[in-house]
Amino acid sequence: MTTIDTLVLSPRINTASSERIAACTWNYEEGGMGNCACAHTVDKNDLNNKVRVNGGKKGKQKSLKCNAGNGLTELRVEQNKNGLHCEVPHSTADETFEEDDSVRTETPESSHLKQFTYLELKLATANFSEKNCIGEGGFGRVYRGWAFEGDNCVPVAIKKLNPKGFQGYPEWLTEVVLLSRLYHPNIVRLIGHCSEEEEYYLVYEYMTKGSLDNYLFCRDDESLGWDKRMNIALGVAHALAFLHNQDPPVIYRDIKSSNVLLNHEFDAKLSDFGLAKDGPTGLLTHVSTRVYGTYGYVAPEYYQTGHLRVADDVYGFGVLLLELVCGRPVVDSSRQEKERNLVQWVRPQLRKKLFYDVLDERLRNQCSKRTLFLILTLADHCLSESYRRPEMNDVVKVLKMLVGRPNSGRK
Repeated sequence: MTTIDTLVLSPRINTASSERIAACTWNYEEGGMGNCACAHTVDKNDLNNKVRVNGGKKGKQKSLKCNAGNGLTELRVEQNKNGLHCEVPHSTADETFEEDDSVRTETPESSHLKQFTYLELKLATANFSEKNCIGEGGFGRVYRGWAFEGDNCVPVAIKKLNPKGFQGYPEWLTEVVLLSRLYHPNIVRLIGHCSEEEEYYLVYEYMTKGSLDNYLFCRDDESLGWDKRMNIALGVAHALAFLHNQDPPVIYRDIKSSNVLLNHEFDAKLSDFGLAKDGPTGLLTHVSTRVYGTYGYVAPEYYQTGHLRVADDVYGFGVLLLELVCGRPVVDSSRQEKERNLVQWVRPQLRKKLFYDVLDERLRNQCSKRTLFLILTLADHCLSESYRRPEMNDVVKVLKMLVGRPNSGRK
């Protein structure tokens, strides 16, 4: 049965950021151009210039054809007082489009998290001094500081939202409301938050060892042996399985080595939940949304269609598992062309059974050939077509079986 979904165009798409945003280019029959919320990308300037119906008047409709995805789709666009609207006929009834890309739950005021004042955070970080800055990402800068939790003064990590950055208030709110209700040993703990005069902060437990990428891709660092790396993989798998087992499932959507934080014992915890999203419920197979994530970790079918599934997190985990085994980032422009993309380089090697050719040199003689084969096979399954990927619960079972498995060198 054919259903009609109404997609909201220009007014609901954030054009304030200079970053590339998700949209889809439609070809007008008259030869003009337009954009709709879909999986393909256009520059902000293109979006500002082209979202129009040939200067049409309110209520005037145009017939269009979409050359994105599989084949052409007949469309109808209408311009009214609320902006441009596009009615898209779909061939299946199990799809949904959501305008809100956040996790829907209670407001931060209703949670038990501590609400810090700006003065408290200013004192905790010595007025956000450079010497206390320990990192910077899409959300903004991260500072080390001290704050009271109950009667105890504890080290904390304070993220300050950069108003000109890629993320903004929606991601801040998503992280607050999500981490206020989800607790797991392998998810970073949010202690509190602050929002004063349009400035937004998040206060987390302090992770002593920092992010995984700092150890994994530093060739002179041998802190992460095979056993530690497999324990990290198991910790991340536990966290993802926990998220996917929620009702509705929570899709993390931003798996990457820099979002895996390590404590003093190198235990892994997922951080940065600003892009997390509620997954499909009932008979729905996916949710349709703008594409977010980091290049190389994003599942190809999600990038191409904007259809978000739990299996997309499994793909990202497969990429992370390869990084742990190979000691290489998912994209490395410093290498020769055929080795720049980790997934595209490793998978053909696995078909040839050249397992030790892809193993990080720092891990030589730390694992048996059979164990390496099993781990790489697991990663390969996670990177396969969406319908063939395992669930994270099954990934956890396999890793638990392999972690701690006696290794006796190259056998």
